[in-house]
Amino acid sequence: ELGYELILPDEPSQEGIDRRGAAFCYPAELAHGFFYSMIVAEDPPDFIFLPHFKTIPSTSKDASSQLCPFVQGETFFLQTTFRDPIERLKTKGTQVLAPLLDLRKGLEAAVDSFVETAAKMGEAKKKAVNAFKKAVNAQNACFNEMKKTGKKVILASSQWLFTGRRRKG
Repeated sequence: ELGYELILPDEPSQEGIDRRGAAFCYPAELAHGFFYSMIVAEDPPDFIFLPHFKTIPSTSKDASSQLCPFVQGETFFLQTTFRDPIERLKTKGTQVLAPLLDLRKGLEAAVDSFVETAAKMGEAKKKAVNAFKKAVNAQNACFNEMKKTGKKVILASSQWLFTGRRRKG
């Protein structure tokens, strides 16, 4: 919507994984590998989006939606591990964008963080708000589609997954 190309590496770099400096779970190791693949690519990105996710939306009003400490800390450990290559990219004009995203009140609650990030990218507030609204609508449509698919799978498999008898009395 804002005219940017999303850059995703095809494969994680083993060299990036090896630079992690401490034991991590497999997803965090992959984050090191994919991030390194991106920052050493021939054509460096204009922006690196490394948000600090504090919470995610919860479907229950009473449930906590705190994320794994590794997910929360990803922006920090990646920027620390790859400090030198990131600094080299910054000298070529790359900007690191690391907003705090607290989504416990829903995706819509993150509008200010995203608008601030867009402003750092040189985007107008109105354009950023419109892009954010479109993104939230697309994400909510995705959530709804996943729920529908899940229900279909459960119903289709219920004949052989959930067999048994009701207890009497």
